[in-house]
Amino acid sequence: MQYLSIGATGLAPKAFHYGNSSVCFCLFITGAYTTAQIERVLRSIRRRIWLVASTLTQATLIWAAGVIYQSFKIDPGSPAVYVILSFLSFSSAL
Repeated sequence: MQYLSIGATGLAPKAFHYGNSSVCFCLFITGAYTTAQIERVLRSIRRRIWLVASTLTQATLIWAAGVIYQSFKIDPGSPAVYVILSFLSFSSAL
């Protein structure tokens, strides 16, 4: 919340990037909602299986973000940045 207030007031114009933050926030909320819906549907399976599947999905998304980071030139505002942020934000909500 502090970053939002600093960016909104214009005290530090380069400290807050609304595009990056909005992508992260939206994908985190989407990941949390998706996880809740999948868990609600799959209540009958054991928790251990769900934990393993969730952990493997997280690891895969983080690994894919690392591969993209190493494979493409990363410039501020480039599509690769948004893909990396999307993967990391979605995986943090799992």
